[in-house]
Amino acid sequence: MSSNFWRSPVKFSQPDSDSAINSRGTMPAPPLHPREILARLSSNGVEFVLIGGWAVVAHGHIYTTQDLDVVVPMNAENIRKILTALDGIDPRQRMQPSRPRLPSTLGQPPFPKHFYVETTLGWIDFLGDVEGAGSFEEIAARGITLHLAGHDCRVIGLDDLIAAKRTAGRPKDLAVIPPLLALRELRDNP
Repeated sequence: MSSNFWRSPVKFSQPDSDSAINSRGTMPAPPLHPREILARLSSNGVEFVLIGGWAVVAHGHIYTTQDLDVVVPMNAENIRKILTALDGIDPRQRMQPSRPRLPSTLGQPPFPKHFYVETTLGWIDFLGDVEGAGSFEEIAARGITLHLAGHDCRVIGLDDLIAAKRTAGRPKDLAVIPPLLALRELRDNP
């Protein structure tokens, strides 16, 4: 895959009004800068595995998504590193209508299971586990390392990605399973 692909922001069509609410009851997605997000996470030592739509892309299928999803260990040290990585890009709680800043207590017990962030670089979903694939530790152990956006990044393994998409069961997840199965067939029978 061309390295230029990871350099450009991904832009999605926006409603005429910046304050328009979409069908999920949230604001429309800002332009997404996956390269910059991955670089911030990697350079700050955040433990993460790339999952979701960008993992589909990393495995070789063309796919569009409005956010960057990662599974992370939810512990004080890793959350501190996440907060450091997000410093300067206006991190806000995406699922709260008023979009408050992330609480300063985020890195203290009890740790969140997941948290969803809106930044000036786009939406980032931090998940503690992935239904159908398991915990961070399980996903990381079965994952692969790819050089993305100038950094070595852990990416969910193809089998776990397929299982997670099946478990999610949304139409957009189910639609990507046949191409992922074809990629697995190519991988297993070159």
